[in-house]
Amino acid sequence: LRGLVAFQRAQHHDAIGFFQRSIQIYPFNSTLFCDLGKAYFALGAISEAFQNFGLAVMWDANFGRGYAEAGFGHLKLGNFAQALLQMKRAVELEPSNRDYLNVLGEVFKKLGDFDKARHCYRQVLDLEPNNALAHVSIGATFADQGEATRALESMERAMCLDPLNSYVYNAYLYSLLFVTDDRARLFREHVRVIGILQRANPRRTSPLVVRRKGKPRIGYLSPSMCED
Repeated sequence: LRGLVAFQRAQHHDAIGFFQRSIQIYPFNSTLFCDLGKAYFALGAISEAFQNFGLAVMWDANFGRGYAEAGFGHLKLGNFAQALLQMKRAVELEPSNRDYLNVLGEVFKKLGDFDKARHCYRQVLDLEPNNALAHVSIGATFADQGEATRALESMERAMCLDPLNSYVYNAYLYSLLFVTDDRARLFREHVRVIGILQRANPRRTSPLVVRRKGKPRIGYLSPSMCED
């Protein structure tokens, strides 16, 4: 527990010490090896990280998280072929794990296999029909293929499911930029979104808003809007 708390606080050296001491007591605990590997990865000690992910699955060949941690690590490093092998194994072992399906979808997306990426995200929706972020991920695959209208449709579905999620709204507004050149429409949509988010949390400054002298301005629509 102390190792997890230290890791969450980004005290990675301390976390490594706690995990190593726990492994001395429980030397065949695959979860501890995964936790230790994550701490090493956070410090950039890549070799040590993958060594511990490997030990996790050596002690338990059916431990899905061990493959998933290795797969996610390879994804972050840009080793997409290795990431694919590891994530496919993780999903084989835990086919209902939404996190693993999302990461596998991202790997397929990076490899340019958009159909398989969408299949992964739709499996997430089969497990959780109201998962707005899965619709965002599907929309992103359409955007990467240049299908702006279909991307926007996916983002709109995501907004309906999670109407107060600023990440979803950002994805929607970004997709909208590729569908229309109507600056008035873009401006109205940005103002509408900002209003929704700030009404939901008046103390929260929307990431879509640039403040100049206390006035909310939509900075990236037009540089002149940020100038007084």
